[in-house]
Amino acid sequence: MEDDAAPPLANRWVDAVGEGGHLADREICRCFDQYEVRPPRDVRFHGQRQDTASSGWQHLLELVEEAAADGREVFRPLLELSPAERRQIITLPPTIAKLVEVKHLVLYGSNLLRIPPEIGAMTNLQEFTPYTSHRLHWFPYELTRCRQLKASTVSTRSLYGNSKIRPPFPPLQPNRTSTRDLNLMNLDPAMWGTEVIQACSVCDRPIADAGLYQVWISLRVGTDTLPLLVNACSLDYIDALPTPSKGYVPTPHTGGVGIVQPPPTTRSGPGHFFGGGDVHPGYLWLVAGLSTLFALVRLGLLMPGWGYRMRVAVGFLVVFGGLVAVMAFDSGPDSSEARGLTIYAATMIALFAATIGQGEEIREAAAHALQNPDGDTRQVRPGPFTVKFLLVLGAEILLLSLVFPDF
Repeated sequence: MEDDAAPPLANRWVDAVGEGGHLADREICRCFDQYEVRPPRDVRFHGQRQDTASSGWQHLLELVEEAAADGREVFRPLLELSPAERRQIITLPPTIAKLVEVKHLVLYGSNLLRIPPEIGAMTNLQEFTPYTSHRLHWFPYELTRCRQLKASTVSTRSLYGNSKIRPPFPPLQPNRTSTRDLNLMNLDPAMWGTEVIQACSVCDRPIADAGLYQVWISLRVGTDTLPLLVNACSLDYIDALPTPSKGYVPTPHTGGVGIVQPPPTTRSGPGHFFGGGDVHPGYLWLVAGLSTLFALVRLGLLMPGWGYRMRVAVGFLVVFGGLVAVMAFDSGPDSSEARGLTIYAATMIALFAATIGQGEEIREAAAHALQNPDGDTRQVRPGPFTVKFLLVLGAEILLLSLVFPDF
């Protein structure tokens, strides 16, 4: 089951996608269930080859050259392609190595199957956004060469070995001490994951002069842990690879259903409930909005007069309307954003609870301030309010921590 099957929502990346109807620019992937934990089964690489004669590919080549020539810092190639052209693009051209000034690469909603190793030459890349590219299950190890890459937005449920679902990795080919019998410029992507392997992922030495050793490794890149495919020229470089991220297969491996992965974490966080699937971000924004409603309605009822209550009501409409707007246009928070929204909602509820028992005191202080704008203010006792607020907030966070161990 794909995220693509869900009703389309407008979102914050609309300016990175371009025109076209839902699914007009991409195909649905059924390599593995991207929502539910399933018994492991054989998974294979996509075998589709890039049509380099297509109009979409030719247009993309032109866009890369334009971006390299003008030195732009943000590159959104899909925005310039028609839906039919976007559907034709399943990889990026090696010429992306020229994009040395690009700081943000946006590939939102692409039909990509693979990223070429030349992305490692984009030395100024700071943000990488292939979000909702649901056929993109892995990345080249060369991505780790982008030393300035600090932020990423990836649909992690679409990745091999992701912590939520733990789909298997495709099995890799046996080690080869020599590549003389291989046409490295015309490989079968269903077997090797790519059509071309020219250089070692680690040392950049030509593969044609050495052997070929493939392994998977899961590493933190940007703000996500990604499955990276290593094409090494020597076992020594495999042995020298960094330690994989905690919570993933602890060593480099060759994939297949026989690889033992840690248990999935589908139900272990505030963004992981409701039947084992991620909570749609709209639910989180709705909870945040409703908690704001409780606090503002409570404040409005404490105001001494309907005129002032109406002003509070207008304030509520602005705040709540803004949250609803974000719910409609922002369709993809990561785990940190989900945690932030949950803490925000808990804070609003604690503020609401803290006013209980001091309603009359707050009302009298507000009335006094309105009747005597230039006179002395009547203070609300902060001690009881603060104690109640901290107790309720602490209890909420404790409960969340007990229910969701990784909160």
